[in-house]
Amino acid sequence: NINDKSSEGATALILAAWKGHATVVKRLLASGANINIKANNGFSAMKLAAAMGHDDIIKLLKQAGATE
Repeated sequence: NINDKSSEGATALILAAWKGHATVVKRLLASGANINIKANNGFSAMKLAAAMGHDDIIKLLKQAGATE
């Protein structure tokens, strides 16, 4: 399942956004990854991308409809 979570509640999209892997983020979004899931710590893919300064990923997530 593309939206499976780790024990910390992180999805593949959250991890890819955090690590700055724009190509992976694009593929996950194209495959239907849920952009609204938050990890156990309350962080979404958008919040982690912003915290890490990954502007390209923020743009991708916004285009996909992410708001936070």
